[in-house]
Amino acid sequence: MTWFLGIRPMLQVLDARTWEEAPARVLSSEVRTHRGSDSTTYSIRISYTYEWRGQMLTSERYDFSSGSSSGRESKARVVRRYPPGHEFMAFVNPAKPAEAVIDREFRWIYAALGGFGGLFTAVGAGVMLFGLRQTKKKDAPLSSRSSAAPGSGATGDSLSHNWLPPLDTRDARGKITLKNESTPGAAAIVLFLFALLWNGLLSVFLFKIWQGWQEGRTEVFLLLFMTPFILVGIGVIGLFFYTLLSSFNPRITLALSGNPRLGETAGIEWMLTGAADRLRTLTIRLEGVERATTRSGKSSHTEESVFFRNEIVSITGLRALAAGSATVTLPANLMHSFAAPNNRIVWRLVAHGRIDFWPDLRASFPFTVLPASPRRS
Repeated sequence: MTWFLGIRPMLQVLDARTWEEAPARVLSSEVRTHRGSDSTTYSIRISYTYEWRGQMLTSERYDFSSGSSSGRESKARVVRRYPPGHEFMAFVNPAKPAEAVIDREFRWIYAALGGFGGLFTAVGAGVMLFGLRQTKKKDAPLSSRSSAAPGSGATGDSLSHNWLPPLDTRDARGKITLKNESTPGAAAIVLFLFALLWNGLLSVFLFKIWQGWQEGRTEVFLLLFMTPFILVGIGVIGLFFYTLLSSFNPRITLALSGNPRLGETAGIEWMLTGAADRLRTLTIRLEGVERATTRSGKSSHTEESVFFRNEIVSITGLRALAAGSATVTLPANLMHSFAAPNNRIVWRLVAHGRIDFWPDLRASFPFTVLPASPRRS
């Protein structure tokens, strides 16, 4: 699709800029009808003869488009301009005189179809690369993650758990700067590509409906069938702009005083950068989440269930929002961080900042919670 409908015609248009003119005369012209099982398409057929250096040649090429399309009237207007016997100047390829064309102008439909096909190619390549990466992850051997936390004083036996996630890295101050798993910028790019693909597909059908109306036909059933898909396309566009606006929110950074164990208390620090004065309130809560993945064939589905939630910060006021600190106590009788192929226990700090008349600030910071220290006799 990318080559035949987009790239090839555009390359032919560029090449035809050097083609030379030759006198030509129309032999016959008509609009051809191509009837399919569910639709009817049309194409331009103009047969003409032209003289090239004393040799008479014939051709039926009008332009560089391939195949047929809907919209009979636009093609009928072209045919009326080239009745039998009409004389005009055709463009001939000097290197291959058997190649000639009537209209060598660039058409935006070439770029649109080429870009449309190129988008499919890019998405397909991305899916293949993602699948290869996932396959490599599945084939990789599970490594033991039983190293003790720096400075914890714990023995190796207290952490000898094959399913414990890797420990977070401390900086020179002994603090752990948590990584935000919410990335509005990346999400906006994904939504943009999806909206482009989805609405690009819809545009083909909407163009057909519009052409039907132009020719006096009302495609009522097609319009009713497409309505839910149109609403989804509008919703995706709205979600894209919402996510795009979210990417301009203030940024929040969270730091944790080491990898805490169940039952222990850890200190947290936060700092806001950007237009922090836009926030009206800021809350930070601790959440424990269970994620379970079910697989059916090659497809998988992950469900998330919050089994613990506790608000640790709730403030209002511009000065108090910019930076601050607090403490968080991990419950002693729940599950520590856990990572298996189909099940995970994730502990995270969730920040929510309310902004008037704008998408709210939302950020999620997962961190590793170690098992409770063994009791000493």
